Amino acid sequence: MTVYVYAETAFSHEGSKQYLLELVSSLSMSGCQGVKFQVVINIDELISIKHPEYTNIKSWCLSLNDWKEVFEYTINCGLEIILMPLDILALS
Repeated sequence: MTVYVYAETAFSHEGSKQYLLELVSSLSMSGCQGVKFQVVINIDELISIKHPEYTNIKSWCLSLNDWKEVFEYTINCGLEIILMPLDILALS
C-alpha cells in the first residue's frame, strides 16, 4: 500500500511569506510529499467588507508575486503542490 502525506497550510502564515517559506522548508524535511495551499489574492471576492474579520483576513493575503515565490520554493524543495484557489486571481 502506498501512502501519500500532504500538509495543509490554510492561513497559518497570517500574511508572513517568511513564515510560510520556513514552514515549507520544515515540511520538506518531514517526509511529506506535498503541500496544499489555500490562495486568496483579492479578498473582496471571498468575503464581504462588512464581515467583522475583513481587515484581519485582508492582512493575511499575500501578493501574486509572493505566491509565485512560495510555489517555486516549494517545488525546489521537492514537494508537490495542491492549489485551492479562493478567487479568480489565484488561478493566474
